[in-house]
Parts: sequence; structure tokens; C-alpha cells
Amino acid sequence: MSARSWGASTAAVARILADGPRRQIDVARLAGVSQPRVSQAVKLLVASGAFTEDLAATEQLPDIYAHRYVPLLVRNETPAYGLGNLRSQVEAIGVGRGEWAVSGDFAADLVAPWRIPSLAIVYVSAGEPFLLPSALVPAEGRADATVLIRPTSDLNLLQPTMIVDGLPLASRVQIAADLLDLGGEDRIEAAGRLFNPRRVLLR
Repeated sequence: MSARSWGASTAAVARILADGPRRQIDVARLAGVSQPRVSQAVKLLVASGAFTEDLAATEQLPDIYAHRYVPLLVRNETPAYGLGNLRSQVEAIGVGRGEWAVSGDFAADLVAPWRIPSLAIVYVSAGEPFLLPSALVPAEGRADATVLIRPTSDLNLLQPTMIVDGLPLASRVQIAADLLDLGGEDRIEAAGRLFNPRRVLLR
């Protein structure tokens, strides 16, 4: 696998195509990029093995996405800890925000219940000021956190493809990739069931 990373536009095209093949003009509109850029992204996605020639997502897509894009996306994160249930913690972060998206264990459990969620990831706009809500306190790191707050400049990521129980969720591919990035056998299995319920992803 090449070490070449995907940019935000390539990741956006991947998230859109993961829901099923579309015309390039529709992908360009949804991703907010030009058709030539979509064409370039498609070539990279196919060459990476994330999609077949006929633009069907492969089972490797979440793992490839996790390696190619998540390291670029997650340049900083704020680990936080709360005593309330995960939903209340997530809602406290999202209150008053224009655009945000939920991922991690909590989002995966809403889409395809498999394991008891212990960690939520909340993506927020890097362009908006952020203060930790009073329901949460700073955590030492991921191991102590119940929520990871991740500022992002990828506005396409903040446009949820699913609203579940009133919460804006990141795309299935993003949630699966985040589970793989967080690690652990349970999360790997949950990612497989989330992206392809018939088969569990293997790393």
C-alpha cells in the first residue's frame, strides 16, 4: 500500500461513493469540488484498492481510509471525561453549534448495536471557538476519556449523512475508520458490522 495520503476532497468523494455509485456531476456537487477533481479522486481511490473499477466500495475501504486520511484529519483532539451518560455528554458539546458530527463507539452503537459504547468522538468546526462544557472535565488522554473533541476544517465531514435519535452522525466509513483508529478487537469487529454486516473486517 502506498504511503500517499488522501486530501479532504478525496476523502469526501470516498464517503459519498461508499453509499453507492453516483454520477460524477452529483459527487462533485455533494463534495463541493469540480468534476475534474472528482475524476482525479476516483483514480486515486481505485488505485488504492478502496473501490473497484465500477466504483463499488471494497471491504478494505474503512481500513484504507483510516490509514490514508484519519492521520491528516486528527491533528489535535481534546480528551474529556464526564460522569453523565454518553448522550448527555455529546449533546452538551453540540448545543449551539451550527455544524458537528458524532462518531466513535457511541455513533456505531446507534447505527449497528454491537458493544456497550465507552467513547464518543465529536467533530466540530475548527473555525468556531470551543469551550469545554461544564458537564465535562479535561482527561489525561484517550485511555481516561469518555469523549474526544476533534476540530476539523473539513466542512464536508460535518455534513451528516445520518440523523439518528436527533443526533448528526458522521458517515459510516468515518465511524468505521475511527473505530479502527481507536483500536481493540471489539472495535474492529464493530467496524466490520457497521460497514459490512455480513463480514467482519480483518486487519
